[in-house]
Amino acid sequence: MKSRILLLSLALYALMSCAQVQQGHEMLFNGHDLTGWVAVTDTAAGVSADDVFSVGDGCITVAGKPFGYLRTEKVYTDYKLHVEWRWVGEGTNSGIFQRIRPGDGLWPDAIECQLKAGNAGDFVCLGRSRLAEVDAGPDVMFPVKKRNSPSGTIENPDGEWNTAEIICEGKKITVYINGSLENEGTAGEVAGYIALQSEGGPLEFRNIYIEEKCSRATSLPRGEKDAALSEAVDRFIEATETVPQAPQYLNLHSIMILKHGQVMEERWLNGAGPDIPHPMWSVSKTFTSAAVGLAVSEGAFSIDDKVISFFPDQLPDTISDNLAAMTVKDLLTMTCGHDSECMGKIGAPGCDWVTAFLAHPVDHAPGTYYLYNSVGTYMLSAIVQKTTGEKVLDYLDTRLFTPLGIDRPWWDESPRGINCGGWGLYVKTEDMAKLGQLLLQGGVWNSEQILPAEWVKEMTSRQVPCVPSGVDRNNLEALGYTTETSDWMQGYGYQMWMCRHGAFRADGANGQYIIVFPERDAVLVLTTDSNMYQPYLDIVWEYLLPVL
Repeated sequence: MKSRILLLSLALYALMSCAQVQQGHEMLFNGHDLTGWVAVTDTAAGVSADDVFSVGDGCITVAGKPFGYLRTEKVYTDYKLHVEWRWVGEGTNSGIFQRIRPGDGLWPDAIECQLKAGNAGDFVCLGRSRLAEVDAGPDVMFPVKKRNSPSGTIENPDGEWNTAEIICEGKKITVYINGSLENEGTAGEVAGYIALQSEGGPLEFRNIYIEEKCSRATSLPRGEKDAALSEAVDRFIEATETVPQAPQYLNLHSIMILKHGQVMEERWLNGAGPDIPHPMWSVSKTFTSAAVGLAVSEGAFSIDDKVISFFPDQLPDTISDNLAAMTVKDLLTMTCGHDSECMGKIGAPGCDWVTAFLAHPVDHAPGTYYLYNSVGTYMLSAIVQKTTGEKVLDYLDTRLFTPLGIDRPWWDESPRGINCGGWGLYVKTEDMAKLGQLLLQGGVWNSEQILPAEWVKEMTSRQVPCVPSGVDRNNLEALGYTTETSDWMQGYGYQMWMCRHGAFRADGANGQYIIVFPERDAVLVLTTDSNMYQPYLDIVWEYLLPVL
């Protein structure tokens, strides 16, 4: 059966930010009028607009013809396109496609997509790629199909209306199909198509309109330049380029220093910039800890709750005493009892990460044995989602990101649609600084208690002794790890490391740091691409600590 396709084409340029959301919207389709849009069809196939589009009863009907387009030449800044659609007649939907055209030079160099549940079914994105790394001709297609369905089809009865919204804010395109399909790139100009394809009857569309919307990003206050601090930063940067251990790996991307709540220094190197999100790696864990603290404060669960209580349908056949005893707090403190991580297992095709974690041997009594465990943090994300009904990214949106003015963060998901928790978050350097300042202020932001004060105190205090990630505890002394020399031997809180010099930090692979100095009322943020960790912190203590 022939496919019925509608492609909505939008071009937008010079994306901007503003402080307030603009209210109101422009109706593009109202009754029998489609203002500012034109119908385009495949003339090479002998198809005309009259063959494809018809209007009646307040709806546009797309007939069973290939490649029918609606296109506008209008330019919208930070917009939302709203469309309501339904299948008519018999048949099923074979997929929903995001079509992108890199050939026109306007598309971002990286597109990643995710889609969550809606009334038309439970979807997952099967495609993920960087355009520069694929050779797929002028179009690159990302198929989205129903989870756990070999045919990828969904039932969509006649008369059931669905909502699709495309939101483009700043440098991010977001598409909502009864949920969220997010495609993020770094280009400032974007253009493309949304394709809805059916192997059943024609499609009907109604209530098509554009609503312009502005960015919610806010900036931290800037302080006056401090000559001594600027000179120290210069010397710090020079030192990162000449450290004898492995200078080629100390690749600094950004540095931001806050004192008394004001940005005193900010530097961008090696292609980084203030508006470019950076992979957080395990700094993601600290954001997940914030989500757990908020959920606990709202009564969703307790840190003393047993982990197995949240996942009764995903437990192994035999539940050991250690597994049965494992609590949320054990996940928070990396003391769930595993002797090894199960990261190697979750990469298997079709693996349910929760099931894999629960099936992994719990060799030690929970709470007694520290092992850095990123999948344990994924379990925290899964618990938040299970108990609140929201992904951690969505749950934090109104509770943390909006109050702090963190605009459009991105968080990778597991195949089951759960934010990775222990990794996968992308935010900007200043966003990291905002979280550090929030923790420094005991969870208060603009005179409002954003995070519970007691939770901030617990997550930023030593809860358990710890050892460096991936290091055999029996070889610590031989490898030179001591409490006097290592910032990975100072203790662990709730998804945060304690440091020497009275500091604590969020810490991510390849050198991502939010370092908070309570005694100095200062926050230091570093983003890097480095495999040298302690040498970087040693240089921080040598060059920056004295001037904070």
